[in-house]
Amino acid sequence: MLGTCAVIHHSIEVVEIAKLAVTPSAQRRGIGRLLTQTAIEYAHGTGAQKVSLVSSTKLGSALKLYESMGFISKSLPEQLDYVSADVYMELVLSDNVSNGR
Repeated sequence: MLGTCAVIHHSIEVVEIAKLAVTPSAQRRGIGRLLTQTAIEYAHGTGAQKVSLVSSTKLGSALKLYESMGFISKSLPEQLDYVSADVYMELVLSDNVSNGR
């Protein structure tokens, strides 16, 4: 396995990218970007209007990836299911799903 990613439907309009991880030996090869882009395209295909994610400031490379793909940092939600998360980001979807390509 090189990497994994989940997409959680919170509503018809909002999906969350969760548990995105790439095996250390496979990092820095574009796999994280490919997984993220695939999740975005999936979300767009379901009619979602927004993709959200939570992360950690300890994961600098991941945050740079998300920012490069158009995700914007927002305030952390009050209800947060992830203890280690201290970053919340959103990507508003449009007809153009080529973010980051």
